[in-house]
Amino acid sequence: MALAQSFKLLSGHEIPAVGLGTWQSKPNEVKNAVEHALKSGYRHIDAAAVYDNEKEVGEGVKASGVPRKDIFITSKLWNTHHKAEDVETALDITLKDLQTDYVDLYLIHWPVSFNKKDDATRFPLHPVTEAVDVIDVPVEETWKALEALVKKGKIRTIGVSNFTKEKIEALWETAEIKPAVNQIEAHPYLQQPDLLAWSKEKVSDREMGRTDGRTEALYLLLPPPPPPPLPPPPRREISGVAFRTPHPLANNIYNLPRAVDDPTIAELAKSLGKEPAQLIISWSVQRGTVVLPKSVTPSRIEKNFEVFELPKDVFEKINALDRKHRYNFPARLGVDIFGESDPETLKKAVETWVAQQKKIRAGQA
Repeated sequence: MALAQSFKLLSGHEIPAVGLGTWQSKPNEVKNAVEHALKSGYRHIDAAAVYDNEKEVGEGVKASGVPRKDIFITSKLWNTHHKAEDVETALDITLKDLQTDYVDLYLIHWPVSFNKKDDATRFPLHPVTEAVDVIDVPVEETWKALEALVKKGKIRTIGVSNFTKEKIEALWETAEIKPAVNQIEAHPYLQQPDLLAWSKEKVSDREMGRTDGRTEALYLLLPPPPPPPLPPPPRREISGVAFRTPHPLANNIYNLPRAVDDPTIAELAKSLGKEPAQLIISWSVQRGTVVLPKSVTPSRIEKNFEVFELPKDVFEKINALDRKHRYNFPARLGVDIFGESDPETLKKAVETWVAQQKKIRAGQA
């Protein structure tokens, strides 16, 4: 049985199973990566405002010569623009940068809201605590603004990212347009089978006659370079923790062992004449999920697109590797995003981060 090349979403649109991720891709590299990916057969590009490279993504799309109608472009609403009056402004900036009049998929990037300072400041700091200035904006408010933009034709499909089952359940009850995608961290060391199974079953349980459940998209941890040293938050007040390109939610910020380096993965890949990254990508698609490998190297971009069906025993051996290792958890925001942290741990994480930032600023003085 051949692996799925795409999945049908609740919105009725098709999402390609493999897309090019652009987080931590430098502006001077991402244009060429996007162009090469599209010329190599990719039809799905995953972007976000906070990656600070959407202009170059748009240039790469244009340079590829592939018609816009044939490309599935995802972007994400950043945490500073969750208030209803700010959502369309954020989207319009993204559309201008991407050189398009619509996005195929627009996600709420995180279930955390920041106190917006201006359109450019990604991580506004609280004037007293000097921590990231987190505020409460009801997700229902943000979602209604997104629904309006679907009706305007600026977005084709809306979804969420880094949401738990409980957060989606709450949103589902009030949403007129149901969330079609939950983009989450998932890999052999954090497989999240319960969340995936629930997502796929939800539509058939709740919507009569529908059997095509919500699709999950994955943050796939392939071999990116180690996180860069913490940069100072200069005039724009951007925090200095690396996540994707200049922000503090970086995948594997705790430097845990990566699945792509696992001896079992290496052995299985070798037995099939493949590379570890190719094995994990194919495993992800075979699970029925969208996967977003990132690379700026032409040869790796091409290899990442070569998905294949894994033998049953290989597939099951990878399933057995789950360690529940979450790489991408920004505890320093002080918010228990995934329902896995106690208040004291979060408080300490915030205090440690603030102290680190003060040292960085002092060193620059």
